[in-house]
Amino acid sequence: MSTAKRKYQCKETIIGAVISTAISIIFVCLIFEQAQDISVFGEMGIIVDAIPQSLGIAFMATLVPTLMTRKRIADSQINAIEGPLAFLPKNLFTRSLSMAILFTILGIALHFAIFSLWNVDSMSFNNVLIFKGAYGALLGALVAFTALSHLRWGDEPQPKAEG
Repeated sequence: MSTAKRKYQCKETIIGAVISTAISIIFVCLIFEQAQDISVFGEMGIIVDAIPQSLGIAFMATLVPTLMTRKRIADSQINAIEGPLAFLPKNLFTRSLSMAILFTILGIALHFAIFSLWNVDSMSFNNVLIFKGAYGALLGALVAFTALSHLRWGDEPQPKAEG
């Protein structure tokens, strides 16, 4: 991987982590409304809340960097750099949905593993805020990095030229 691609991927990964953290924290505040004790399990629990959190973050952390990179290549703002053969679908919606489903399954498994190891049934609002913010950052970074790693720079669909 070239230095230029590595720098670009690093920058986009950091942006994905920061945005995902902010969105996660905002939704914790909206959904749990500073409840004193938040259940890990149950229909309003932390694990159930991880499903829409994971789907939303993974979908957007795939869609946005992929779309922006494709546009920047098409506009010659960045050079097309050959990358590894992509295993993800080329269609942007299908690619984003595939990543969202995959990372949601992994995220739910991670939640179950963590809470089983901690042997925790509930958490305070502040602990949930920290946990969900950290999870959002990790998820956003991993998904953005993965999406850009499997983007075949220089072999992606380009906008059709007018004329």
